[in-house]
Amino acid sequence: MPIAPNALFEQVGLACAGSSRWGTRPNTASVGVYAISLSPDPKACASLPAPNFSAVQIAKWIAHVPAMRLRGQPPTPVAIADHLRTFWHPEETIVYIGKATSLSSRVPQFFGHTLGNSSPHKGGHWLKALVNLQDLHIHWACCDNESQARAYEDAALTAFRNQVLAYRTDLHATPVIAIPFANRTHEGRKQSALSPETL
Repeated sequence: MPIAPNALFEQVGLACAGSSRWGTRPNTASVGVYAISLSPDPKACASLPAPNFSAVQIAKWIAHVPAMRLRGQPPTPVAIADHLRTFWHPEETIVYIGKATSLSSRVPQFFGHTLGNSSPHKGGHWLKALVNLQDLHIHWACCDNESQARAYEDAALTAFRNQVLAYRTDLHATPVIAIPFANRTHEGRKQSALSPETL
């Protein structure tokens, strides 16, 4: 069963403290953990069986990183889009989980990030290839300090992975590590055949 942001936060001992639409700055400078979701309601799930990716954005990404390779070969926009779809969870509403030392500062860095750059928000940047980017929503929970946020982020990723693997038995024998679509790594495991590693 898919899990809503509010339920995920509660499962790891947090409480949802606020929500905003993609492009809108969170109204708190608190340290925290945030989940980017297809649903505007943190208590609800919305699903997208098959994501659409922007060929224009992916073409710009490839041009910006000429060293990019997919399974050792220079990729095309179609090949990149097909590759990204293999990491999509059709029933899930959460597409990224992250942490921030200041939610009001860190999340807007994500909004302004350019595919292929190493900063200001490389983590989760696959989201920038989505056609429906403006339909995403950010839900957050506040933490006392950065160390706590790091621990809660890890717990949230683990909880998400465990509940996905409980019903998606097809993933047990694949490279997909059952974390949200745009999360790249967890517990030292990397979720991509794209190179160089800065992508």
